[in-house]
Amino acid sequence: PPVYYPATLLPEPLKTLCIAVPTVAMVDLGRALGGLPHAYPVEASITVISALLIIAGVFTKKKLKWGLE
Repeated sequence: PPVYYPATLLPEPLKTLCIAVPTVAMVDLGRALGGLPHAYPVEASITVISALLIIAGVFTKKKLKWGLE
C-alpha cells in the first residue's frame, strides 16, 4: 500500500482500490492535514476510517457479548 510514497504515483484503478486499506486512508488524511499533497478527498479518507471503526466496533461487541454468555 502507498504509505511510504504518494498514491498519486499509482495508475487510476489501483489508486481507487487503495483507499480501502486503513493505513492508506489514515496516511492520506495525515498528509492533507499537514498541508502536503494528497491523493484522495479528505471526506473519502474520513468516511473509510469511520466505516472501518464502526465495522470493528460491531464485530467486537458481538464477540464480547458471545464471550460473556
